[in-house]
Amino acid sequence: MSFRYAFSRVSGYFNAARRVQARLISSSSYHFHVAASWAAKPPYPATRRMRPFKPNPAIVSWRDKTLTKLGSPQASPGEDFLFTRTQGQRLVFGVADGVGGWQDQGVDPSLFSQALMYYADMHSVNASPSECMKLAYDSVLKDDEVSVGSSTACILSLDASSGSLTTANLGDSGFCIYRNSTIFYASRPQTHHFNCPRQLSKLKDRSWDFSSDRAIVDHPRAASLHDEALADGDIVIAYTDGVSDNVWPAEIAQICGLALDRQDSEDTKAQLIASSVVYNARKFMFNQNRVSPFEAEARQHHKRMPGGKVDECVEYIVLCVYQLFPVPQLLLLLSRKQSLDAGFIHLVGPLLVHGSPFNETLDHPRGCQRILLQGDIIVSVNEQVWLNKDFSREFLLKYQVAHF
Repeated sequence: MSFRYAFSRVSGYFNAARRVQARLISSSSYHFHVAASWAAKPPYPATRRMRPFKPNPAIVSWRDKTLTKLGSPQASPGEDFLFTRTQGQRLVFGVADGVGGWQDQGVDPSLFSQALMYYADMHSVNASPSECMKLAYDSVLKDDEVSVGSSTACILSLDASSGSLTTANLGDSGFCIYRNSTIFYASRPQTHHFNCPRQLSKLKDRSWDFSSDRAIVDHPRAASLHDEALADGDIVIAYTDGVSDNVWPAEIAQICGLALDRQDSEDTKAQLIASSVVYNARKFMFNQNRVSPFEAEARQHHKRMPGGKVDECVEYIVLCVYQLFPVPQLLLLLSRKQSLDAGFIHLVGPLLVHGSPFNETLDHPRGCQRILLQGDIIVSVNEQVWLNKDFSREFLLKYQVAHF
């Protein structure tokens, strides 16, 4: 089956998952179109029977509501989990991958990852991704319902007003940014050694025979942090390693390009990307005749592990669309937001001038180009909008001929 055929196959049934759009106020510079998809791996033949546990009713209720909002509660993400929250101008979301090795100790790995995402959702209201990770981990350590466990974590925050992306990632879950037909940025996995990621762990109950020399306990301060300025059309993809171990970045870029070429709504494109990536990850992980990213990494460590890696897949997609304002609407919006000084408008945030985002160069009346920055002044000259930060006041007064 060709890669394009796999894309067209999945496009026929992805509508089973619900599309969720971040509802941000209308004056936002960016609109976010979000979608999620996931798939559990086949049952793991644990060497020990799972010990019974007393689930936290609050976490169980939140888990089911989250799955219902993003897709279907009947489709389990297995040991992985995710969360999403819209708070004012911010869209915060994250993914976590419960460490499957705990099954050998009779522990359900999904308990830790679900609890971690539950508390991350709770603390994401006012905290940065790094602060949110630390607060969530501290809450899991204090939760008596979670005895032991480990998980990776990747938390991201997008600001619709400033167009900024802030992230914190610990372990081999991660994220990437698709821009201009390629993967513009991809987080690097954090590992102690091959197939052993950095992880947040809880070893509170000493009755578990998980010996200290095998225990791996990392701290949220070990997370890698990254900030990025968004661009119109960016696609931000957060995923667990079930995706990154089986789908190459170039293949993710191809899926994004195919979806963007379709004559569909932005919400539909976002969901199609999410469903297609997970569909192909599931297909590739069982293919022993294809070199996967996991096999390629294993070779670098002198290990022979052909084909893909069977694992859970969780993915969260955000398609970022810059909100364009024609010049008359731009001036009307500005006049409502702030007072005018002698016909000049002082910029207080990212704007659009003559169809170009604020971070692009604009033609300058003096024959050069400038980048529109916060604090700049624009003025209408002969029904055109110009950047005037370094103009003399005499120049501004002379050419102030149009109406705002």
